[in-house]
Amino acid sequence: AERKPQAVVISGESGAGKTKSAREVLRYIVQVSAGALDGGEAADAALKTNGFAEQMVKKITQNNPILEAFGNAKTLRNDNSSRFGKYLELWFDSGGGNAVAGAQIRTYLLEKSRITARNKGERSFHVFYMLLRGLEKDGSMRELLRLKPLKDYAYLGGAEGTFEAESAYEDGKGEAEQWGTLKAALEEMG
Repeated sequence: AERKPQAVVISGESGAGKTKSAREVLRYIVQVSAGALDGGEAADAALKTNGFAEQMVKKITQNNPILEAFGNAKTLRNDNSSRFGKYLELWFDSGGGNAVAGAQIRTYLLEKSRITARNKGERSFHVFYMLLRGLEKDGSMRELLRLKPLKDYAYLGGAEGTFEAESAYEDGKGEAEQWGTLKAALEEMG
């Protein structure tokens, strides 16, 4: 199926590992397109020698913290449930090579109602909690943005809200640290 349009559909129930699977499929495709057909150590070596391919993987996957912050939320079934769909299109070099030359990501927010309402024990989108927890120690920025403590926001659960999502993030960092990761990803993406 060389040089013909291809599609990979990754679907599954909440918590099934769709995000991780998509990342591995993307990594494999970029490795193969960089000239490392076996997907093993030779692929890693090819990525290291092909700076563009390595940068491409980084750029494409660097969007994940951004998409997850603005599109994932704690549900009763999963602390890090995607509330959006994502369509990733890869473009390949048409000048005789097979290298990935670019990508475009389209997202579809599936659950806009989560911004203003949610079930008991659930949360709104992660970004709100990251922002407020991340700025707890930065009083001047909180003041500049006129932000109140998390419990003062009715849309985020108010005084009776569910604020913690213990296993929401793969790397085990808390929300204050996730705020730093989000800011770095936004700066990287430009």
